[in-house]
Amino acid sequence: MVSDRGKIRRMGILAISATFCCALWGSAFPAVKWGYALSGMTDGSVWQYIYYAGLRFVLAGALLWLMTVRRTGLPKRCDWKPIIWISLFQTVLQYTFFYIGVSKTSGTGASIVAGGNVFVAVIISSLVFHNEQLTLQKTVGCLLGFFGILWVHLQDVDAFAGMHWLGEGLVFMATVSYAISTNLMKRFAGDSNPVLLATYQFIVGGLTMLFVGNIFGGAIHLPTVQSLGVLVYLSGVSAAAYAIWSLLLNVYPVSSVAVFGFTTPVFGVIFSNVLLAESAMFDTASVLTALLLIAVGILIVNRRESD
Repeated sequence: MVSDRGKIRRMGILAISATFCCALWGSAFPAVKWGYALSGMTDGSVWQYIYYAGLRFVLAGALLWLMTVRRTGLPKRCDWKPIIWISLFQTVLQYTFFYIGVSKTSGTGASIVAGGNVFVAVIISSLVFHNEQLTLQKTVGCLLGFFGILWVHLQDVDAFAGMHWLGEGLVFMATVSYAISTNLMKRFAGDSNPVLLATYQFIVGGLTMLFVGNIFGGAIHLPTVQSLGVLVYLSGVSAAAYAIWSLLLNVYPVSSVAVFGFTTPVFGVIFSNVLLAESAMFDTASVLTALLLIAVGILIVNRRESD
């Protein structure tokens, strides 16, 4: 039986690790914009974005491989099926849907719809993969977290007028792909090393996106050291955050980990204000209120961890 101190320690590890991952992903929002600008892609086609994402994920896989290959080794024959399935949903479908969808909708609409990925992940975990039960406690916690995302975007009400059913529809498909990949990682991590799966799903998914993007003329240029540096940073974010996230999914229930995802768009707003000086999109009171709502939601979902 786990002691109260042990439960608190487990919850602390989860909170610190998951929040760190979400902060990294949040920092990627302005970094991606910066990378696009440095690479001359501000008016680029969707296929350029997909090609850029492919470069990012191949490099992320290469970084993970260099850091972990001695410990994880090479994939066994039984590992390739999980790798292909996870790369399909986590990297290829999620980011293809997302980039095309974002090109047809407002940033606010995309953020709000993408914020629903926690709901979708918990529902799929409960009703499709049967990893856990869908309880009132989890539903209330997720609702509070989602309302936190809505709250931080309420000041940008005019952006809601730019919503497009195809844009939001594809962003929603991206959230479904993410939710499926989260549950696939939970399912397969019991039989395979989760870091190994993360490494090779990035490589397989990234190469696929590079190939598809190149076919449709999506080649890009990295003209400066700075543009290359941003790409390396984005790859490092993906490598570190997804590897840690995968390890957390191997230990904790999907709902306990996924609920921290509500903080990612809030971190995105914070880092956009700091790095891009997007002060019009930042209101301290709204951000703090959103974080409070999300924190309460996280505590509710994870309350059993400290009971």
